[in-house]
Amino acid sequence: MLKAAEAGNHAEVQTTALQMLAEALATPAPVQVLDRHWMTVFTLLPADHWEPWFPLPPTFLCAADLATTIARLRQRGEERVAEHRKHRYYIRLYQQLAVRFGVPVIRTNRVDQKVALQTLIRWAQSSIEKHT
Repeated sequence: MLKAAEAGNHAEVQTTALQMLAEALATPAPVQVLDRHWMTVFTLLPADHWEPWFPLPPTFLCAADLATTIARLRQRGEERVAEHRKHRYYIRLYQQLAVRFGVPVIRTNRVDQKVALQTLIRWAQSSIEKHT
């Protein structure tokens, strides 16, 4: 999808993203966790292509600074030095989307895993209560 987005092929990005979502939601479950879901789509498409994604599901953003992101990628063997600018760009876009749409954010580079997980669980429980 990233290559299609960079080429300006918005229809391909939209179609691919919607197909991926349909596949993810095909398995019934009381709660589904989708990593970055609509937020990734919104980083790849201009705002005039966002309409099919509304209403937005309850969303929580786990985010880290650039140095932590790069360190984590290195640990997984995925780091590409040439792409640091892209990581900085997308980190900024996710933060902007979180502000624009009122998405709570936890900075995983500032809290340990236990605190992050507890925060996410509390948020998920309150979101489920609000939407049931």
